[in-house]
Amino acid sequence: MRMWILSLALVVSPAWAEVFKCTSGGVTTYSEIPCGDKPKIVDLKVHQPSRRDQLDAQQRALSDSRGVAAVDAQRDRLEIERRIERSQRASAEAAHNSKCAGYQRGARNAAAERDGYYTPAFKSQAEQRRKEYEDAHFSECYAK
Repeated sequence: MRMWILSLALVVSPAWAEVFKCTSGGVTTYSEIPCGDKPKIVDLKVHQPSRRDQLDAQQRALSDSRGVAAVDAQRDRLEIERRIERSQRASAEAAHNSKCAGYQRGARNAAAERDGYYTPAFKSQAEQRRKEYEDAHFSECYAK
């Protein structure tokens, strides 16, 4: 079992890989296997960060992820606030439209009452109510 793990570590480890530089016919190529008549081993300078550099990078990554989470949370809160605001505006507009429709309905009903009465006093009272509804409708529904 140990031999298998050791052989796997040898195969997987990129630190032990060699790169060969070969020049053949004026063309330079790089390969992982020796090529051409005079292959040269290329020394790959792989930077291995220190333990301190690794810890600093992990701290920065953690700090960045916390910052992203905070921005995401703020964006979500703002979106909820916008939805609430749109809902409140829609409710206010629906209430306003309902009130205006009520004024129009009251004016129509008062006009119908006026036309149904025979006595001048009742006709006058119904006409006065109709005018009040129309005035309220105009001042509250059209004036800004």
